[in-house]
Amino acid sequence: MFASQKVGENVECSFCGTENVSGELFCDHCGASLDLNKPTETTQALRSVPRTQVVGSKLQNGRYEIQRILGQGGMGAVLLATDHRLADKSVIIKELISANTDATSLPEDVRNFEYEAVMLAHLNHPLIPHVTDHFQENAHYFMVMDYIEGHNLEELLNHANQ
Repeated sequence: MFASQKVGENVECSFCGTENVSGELFCDHCGASLDLNKPTETTQALRSVPRTQVVGSKLQNGRYEIQRILGQGGMGAVLLATDHRLADKSVIIKELISANTDATSLPEDVRNFEYEAVMLAHLNHPLIPHVTDHFQENAHYFMVMDYIEGHNLEELLNHANQ
């Protein structure tokens, strides 16, 4: 529990407004740090880049349903989703969010994103998630990959430094 929290009190995420159980480190909805005294790089990135997908939204005619936003940065968002076509399997969807304000740069960002998806789909290594799909929908670009449960690098480093 953080110094600013009282016992038994829910904590409101300062980024998305979701009520979270007291004592949680990260928001269940958007993944932002709930420690107001120690914002993470992810929390700062979430505040600086507009989000386009929200929890509960569906992609590919309802095949994928967004469950949670895991992180977001200058080039994309990482979303936890359910693949309803594959027995409600949990998957990761990476969305391209181009930070380029120059319209001529967007096609290059899209080419790089699609190249990344195709290259990753051909790799087979236990430490690299397998890419299962990539698609465009409503002028947004997405890559679908296996969900590997566990902590992300930022969480591990923060825990190690405490």
